[in-house]
Amino acid sequence: KFIPIMPSTLCFNMNDMTTYTMFASAGISMILDAIKDRRPEARITLMGVFPRRGREARVKELNKVVRALAKEHGVHYADPGKELAGKKGLIDEGLFTDGLHPNEVGYKRIVGYFM
Repeated sequence: KFIPIMPSTLCFNMNDMTTYTMFASAGISMILDAIKDRRPEARITLMGVFPRRGREARVKELNKVVRALAKEHGVHYADPGKELAGKKGLIDEGLFTDGLHPNEVGYKRIVGYFM
């Protein structure tokens, strides 16, 4: 059984780098532990946070935290958001509806990460 876990930028309050990141990390850790306890056979993949217009550098830092959580918990890490970035790591505007949510073309580009 494949279980993708996709943290949201809401989990990491984009304005507060330390406090909310710490709480969100603890929450994600609890979720991973609960899934592993209840479904030890599951193949869990913790997904990186999607890029967000004007916050690409922050998301890059958040994904370092997410990657470290995946390693700490012995689960896979994947970063579908890298498929949504254009030049210089900024979002590819043609793949988003509003700078945060991918459009149909954007989702088609990353659907393989969720299968």
